[in-house]
Amino acid sequence: MEKDVTRRRLLGAGATIGMGSIAGCSGSDDAGTATGSDDTTSAEPTAGTTEQAETTTQEPVADGSGLLPAAYVVTKEDGEIRAYNGQTLEVEFSGAAGGEDGRVLQATFDAMASGRVTGGRVFIRRAEYTPDRQLSVSSSHTEVRSDFAWLTFQDHPRDDGESQADFTVESRDGTTEHVEVRGLVLDANKDARTARTRTADVRADTRHVTFRDCVIFGGKSVDGDGGYGIGEDDDADYVTIENCVVRDSDRHGYHTSAPHVRIVDSTFLNNAKETGDVFDLAATDAVVANNHFEGNGHGIKIDDSDAEGGRIVVTGNVFVDNYLPDVASGQIEFADTTVDSVHVSDNTFVLPDIDATETSAHVLFDSDESLGSVRVRNNHFEGGGPQALTWFTETGRRLRTLVVEHNTFERVPNDVGLLASAERLLVRDNLFACSGDRGRLEVKECSAGVVTGNVTDGAGIDVQSDLVVERNYEL
Repeated sequence: MEKDVTRRRLLGAGATIGMGSIAGCSGSDDAGTATGSDDTTSAEPTAGTTEQAETTTQEPVADGSGLLPAAYVVTKEDGEIRAYNGQTLEVEFSGAAGGEDGRVLQATFDAMASGRVTGGRVFIRRAEYTPDRQLSVSSSHTEVRSDFAWLTFQDHPRDDGESQADFTVESRDGTTEHVEVRGLVLDANKDARTARTRTADVRADTRHVTFRDCVIFGGKSVDGDGGYGIGEDDDADYVTIENCVVRDSDRHGYHTSAPHVRIVDSTFLNNAKETGDVFDLAATDAVVANNHFEGNGHGIKIDDSDAEGGRIVVTGNVFVDNYLPDVASGQIEFADTTVDSVHVSDNTFVLPDIDATETSAHVLFDSDESLGSVRVRNNHFEGGGPQALTWFTETGRRLRTLVVEHNTFERVPNDVGLLASAERLLVRDNLFACSGDRGRLEVKECSAGVVTGNVTDGAGIDVQSDLVVERNYEL
């Protein structure tokens, strides 16, 4: 009898470990006890090991608690979509695969907000799901995680009278905070849609929301002017986009509104081909670091950043071919912003030799507001439009301090550009190299400053303000 009890306990432990694989996390570092061992498959303990086996299974799991490293696990199997309760292993929500994907997923998210202790992890197993409705996460301290489940959204009624929002993080009662969406593929499926879309949306009264390791694409509209990859309301704050791919949205890749934004290690492709920009950075404090931007109609815009003391850092990014031939654009554009300080450093900017009627610049200042301090440092610029590589408009607009230092400007097809309307200007230790006819960097309407230590090749520096100009060299 003693051996039979030991055998049942061992087999029970093995079953518990096996069910952990439902969550798709058995090999991860947070899978709890679901690491398994072949030792538990033995039917009978061998001589001399009975005492050890009894010790190993002294307290077997009896109530199912802690069996899965998730509150709910959603799967598709046997023609059904099923949401397993991670504590009991029971199927809590289910329906016909495909037709009821949206209902089961939303019921699972709602369950995270209705318990005595809200939040936790929902794990969605890899499969294609076809929600026919908006999906909303509204519980704090919640992680929606997947091994790249593909959510292909169908045409669905608009719930805000304006646009179809597919996957949203929002608040219902009070503030929703600390929500992470990780490892999902969100497909707006716009070919079958009737209204403009926000493929993902961060709504009012949400804080500390992160999209990580996601692919988000297809936010489009009938008129080509209303599709967002990620939308965001004014009352959201502390939003992070990390290691995501955001592509193929006709207006904005990411429409930012939060005062505090972090956009890192992500890729933005083929957005804003008709209007808008990759993202419109209206932020008090923002970090844009180590991203790749390529083939977008416009680059990123620093706009409406009117909070006093705001700071924006753009560093370590690659910008390639973000332009429209018939619309003035910049791979980075300053538009109507009063942000206190902006650092643009250690980036690579590449444009073809654009034969267009409008400016296609790497950095474009086109603002009617007075800016604070802007430092453009240690970047590589290559190519550009017919009018300028970097173009700063004048007309009485003022920058408190403008620093352009330690940059390389190479293969510039025409004029380098215009630096204007700075109260204090420092242009030093740059290389300006033009590939066509002799190009020119024009400096004018600056109150005070120094232009020194620059090297030119096929280019000239034309200083029209009363500045200190010394030790510049021509190859």
